[in-house]
Amino acid sequence: MRPSKPSIGWKKITESRLFFPIAALTLILLFDLIFIPGFFNITLQQGHLYGSLVDILRNSTPVIAIAIGMTLVIATGGVDLSVGAIMAIVSSIAAILMNPYFLGKVVVDISKFSNDPTYSYSPFWVVILVPMLVATICGLWNGMLVAYGRIQPMVATLILMIAGRGIAQLITNSQKIQIFYQPFTYIGNGWILLPFSVFIVAASTAWPGWLPAERPLACSLNRSGLTRVPASSAVSTRRTSNYSRICSVDFARGSPGSSAPPISAPRMPPASA
Repeated sequence: MRPSKPSIGWKKITESRLFFPIAALTLILLFDLIFIPGFFNITLQQGHLYGSLVDILRNSTPVIAIAIGMTLVIATGGVDLSVGAIMAIVSSIAAILMNPYFLGKVVVDISKFSNDPTYSYSPFWVVILVPMLVATICGLWNGMLVAYGRIQPMVATLILMIAGRGIAQLITNSQKIQIFYQPFTYIGNGWILLPFSVFIVAASTAWPGWLPAERPLACSLNRSGLTRVPASSAVSTRRTSNYSRICSVDFARGSPGSSAPPISAPRMPPASA
């Protein structure tokens, strides 16, 4: 007699961690279906898909990209407050690499930046890789403070959160820098049937699933941060903490919303006497 396969019962479904998020999303979509006519309508115009769902998907891509990186940090039992400040730093660096006119130290023809959308002072690969390298260094700094300095994650990342905004202002000399470089703006504003940023986020979302199951970071993700990585794991907890924080800021740097023009340094109000 063949053993019967275990059936998927209602109790097992409700105990899943995905049940309540999916149920809440279903209720929201049901509300939109009833009270917002045309909410689910999607049209094809000039080879691109348009509609409310596409707009929601496009506008949420920056938050999704940052949330993926933050998930890696929270899964290891930490938190990172400096993601926004690091985004300001690396965005300022990218803007200066493309348009260093406002620094006053480089002689450039300002008309080229506004009249030629294919012109950039630095090559495209430099504009992408240099900010990624800076974001990696910032993440490594946070990871070193937490893993080796034994500083609480909230305190360690608070340092760069406060200092990062000032660093971003120093990089751009507190000037607003507009970017018209077409290859760069395509990352945030381009379309291939769907917004190009959606494909970037889709690849980023699938990336954690490629981790081998025995890796400590994969174990932490599976546990949702409720337990620490065991000491017998193949990679130490310190290395896992460093790695997760580096990934967090790299995802923040790769956020499609950080590539949408214009790019400007964050303006801080003058300190009162």
